[in-house]
Amino acid sequence: MRNIVLALSTALALSLVPLACSDSGQEKKPTLQETKQKAKEAVDSAVAYSKEQKDKLVAKFKEGLDQIQKDGDKLLVAAKEKAAQGQEKYKQLAAQIEQKRQAAAAKLKAVQEASKDNLEKAKQDAAQALEELKKAYRDAKEALKK
Repeated sequence: MRNIVLALSTALALSLVPLACSDSGQEKKPTLQETKQKAKEAVDSAVAYSKEQKDKLVAKFKEGLDQIQKDGDKLLVAAKEKAAQGQEKYKQLAAQIEQKRQAAAAKLKAVQEASKDNLEKAKQDAAQALEELKKAYRDAKEALKK
């Protein structure tokens, strides 16, 4: 009995397959050209979104770098003044700050030029360079207090 029910349900299911696959005229299948156009639009949208996100990231890093440099300019001037008076440790501090500034600017440029594949690494490198620059300014500030 079970075999008969199984055979009948299989036969019924198989007989309904042509009905499900037939074109009832209600829904038009997209053409190859329409599918290509939709795919192109999706890719263009993703690229635009990715570029927008990258531009926001670059602006954020640039703003951070500008703010750090603005805040640290006074420290750099003070360190250079003491270095001009012959105090060697201040020459080293000023050189270290300049080196960190240049490194941070280079990392920012790397983010600007990064492809989608290496953007995350460039972002991490830029964040690290900004932190190192902040640390150099903090070290200079502490040294100048003494």
